[in-house]
Amino acid sequence: MDFIIEEVKETREEMKKLNEKSDEFFNKNKELVEKVEHTLNSLTDSSDEIFISVSKIIIFDSFFYTIVPAY
Repeated sequence: MDFIIEEVKETREEMKKLNEKSDEFFNKNKELVEKVEHTLNSLTDSSDEIFISVSKIIIFDSFFYTIVPAY
C-alpha cells in the first residue's frame, strides 16, 4: 500500500513540474506572438503611409498635367 501511495505522490510531483514547464512555454509563446503582432502592425502602418504618399504623388502629378499641358 505504501508503494502505491509513494508512486501517486511521485506522479503528482512530475505532473506539477510538467504543468510548470507547460506554463513557461505558454508564456514564452505568448510573448513571441505579441512581438510578431507588434511587428506586423508596424509594417502595416508603414505600408499604409507609403501607399498614402504614393497616392498623393500620383494625384498631384495627374492634377499638375491637367493644369499645365505638356508641349
